[in-house]
Amino acid sequence: MTIFAVRMRPSGGYALKRRLRSSARVVTYNPNLSIGLLILGFAGVVAILAPFIDRFDPLRLAVEQRLTAPGWEHWFGTDSFGRDLYSRTVHGARLSLLIGASVVAAVTISGELLGLIAGYDRRMDSVIMRIVDGVMAFPGLLLALALIAMLGSSVQNVIIAISVSAAPSITRVVRSTVLSLRERPFVESARAIGAPTWRILFVHIAPNTLGPVTIQATFLFAVAMLTEAGLSFIGAGVPDYVPSWGNIISVGRNHLYTAPWIVVIPGVFLTLTVLAANLTGDGLRDMLDPRLRGTRS
Repeated sequence: MTIFAVRMRPSGGYALKRRLRSSARVVTYNPNLSIGLLILGFAGVVAILAPFIDRFDPLRLAVEQRLTAPGWEHWFGTDSFGRDLYSRTVHGARLSLLIGASVVAAVTISGELLGLIAGYDRRMDSVIMRIVDGVMAFPGLLLALALIAMLGSSVQNVIIAISVSAAPSITRVVRSTVLSLRERPFVESARAIGAPTWRILFVHIAPNTLGPVTIQATFLFAVAMLTEAGLSFIGAGVPDYVPSWGNIISVGRNHLYTAPWIVVIPGVFLTLTVLAANLTGDGLRDMLDPRLRGTRS
């Protein structure tokens, strides 16, 4: 009598619970990722709830209360126009995070497409990478400043300018990953059975590039917010009446000694958010890199 051993596969619900427990365990034992996600989550909640948690209209002028120190009425004080700094800071979080997320989305999509094509097609590689090298020859801030000067000052143009200056980084990361993948056996097998090029790129190769792209995207998020703050600080970013952390700091630079809270408070928020993005990137790198993951207990 023959006995067949049947291996029972875990149900979908059980597999999902196991993956969630594994992910929670990774986040718990990775302090960089935990702290980074906690701060980013807090900033995201503040940005979403900004219209509900502000105390005054961020555009309301009250000249008689200009340069008021932080107190019970104005928690973060007021700026040189009498605008409530707390309301402008929480609304500035919404704009800064929106610009950072928009730039990451635009750069990730365009960089993924260009990197896949450049890494897989040798003929297109020379064309795409020469354009990428030409863009990278310009410093990112100066290129963004030149594009803003041509397009005009607006939130949409700031996103476009920062995206153009940051796109080469994702493109090069994806291309280098594709170059190491296109000769792998699973790609050659797909090519041998007649799979079309688009299927090889988007089904077999693209999923293997998501790890490095995700890590790079977290750093681009921080770079985008810093670039927007730099452009707004010199008056070339979003219009000066729009509350953003860079605009608030720009207004307060002339009153640094008499009203330092105008610069310090939004500067602390910007620093913590950028630090959180970098910590998240480090945590994701430790989690996704098998060499680094293997060194942890």
